[in-house]
Amino acid sequence: MANPPDERDLEGELFRMYEEGGRLGYWARYFYQMFMPHCQRYIGGVAAVRKMLEAGGAASGLATVLGLGRRDLAVEMLVLSEKWGHLFKPWDRKQAEENLRLAEALRVQSSRRSNSG
Repeated sequence: MANPPDERDLEGELFRMYEEGGRLGYWARYFYQMFMPHCQRYIGGVAAVRKMLEAGGAASGLATVLGLGRRDLAVEMLVLSEKWGHLFKPWDRKQAEENLRLAEALRVQSSRRSNSG
């Protein structure tokens, strides 16, 4: 039986997401510096994700990836996934759900405003 993915695996996935976002024009450089071991701001993948969760929607880039139609690039989706969920606490999952709910509501509200003007 294979071991579940660990923090190093998570950092690899975060890098993949970072590159994919970059191909779409969104480079989350500050976030990158928190999960890449060679960077001075490195705090580890789990801590970096938690920091983004605490920042909430717009500050964490969630609004940007949702605006690109790429919900799969949101760290919130990692936290809520079966593959990575074991690395996070119930509070993290609750915060991820709340961030997604709020960001989606703001996106819908913004879209309505744009269409009504």
